[in-house]
Amino acid sequence: VGPRSERLWTLSLDGDAVRLAEGATEFHFPPSKMKEANVIYQTYTDMNLTPLLQPVEEIAGRALAPGEKAHGSKRHLIQWAAAAVGLVVLGIVGLILLTKRGKSEGERPVRARDVFQMPKDLDGFAVVALLRRMGTSPLVKLIEPQQKELQSDLKRVEQACFGASDGALSETDLRSIASKWLRFAS
Repeated sequence: VGPRSERLWTLSLDGDAVRLAEGATEFHFPPSKMKEANVIYQTYTDMNLTPLLQPVEEIAGRALAPGEKAHGSKRHLIQWAAAAVGLVVLGIVGLILLTKRGKSEGERPVRARDVFQMPKDLDGFAVVALLRRMGTSPLVKLIEPQQKELQSDLKRVEQACFGASDGALSETDLRSIASKWLRFAS
């Protein structure tokens, strides 16, 4: 009594030698190392496996044009290059269309009134921070006298809220100062 097993081996052939050959090439299947093994050699005919009478198969490749190499031809290289150029051109056209569409949908530049808003928690810290940001922002266009007035209001808020004096500004005063400068931003 002995175990019975079946092994199916598939061999892949590097086709360069076949394509470069002038006519048909004979492929010799390797013999079995075990003499008592029962070996059935098969080949594909279209998609069907057909048994071979001998462990030899004739393989015919297409004839190559003079100077043509087995791996890729100039024609294939040109086709790949044309496809790559076409993809690049399509990408550029698509990018241009997307940027034009974005501008035509009413996209507008950022304005000062979009950036500067009345602080939710109105105190000296929030108003000082708002006035400092507005004074250094390129979105807020102030002429020289307005710039000086902004600095004056900033110092007044700083001294009243953080200085040694007891004259702190009320929330109403802070709101009126912030509102005054937010109107310049709109």
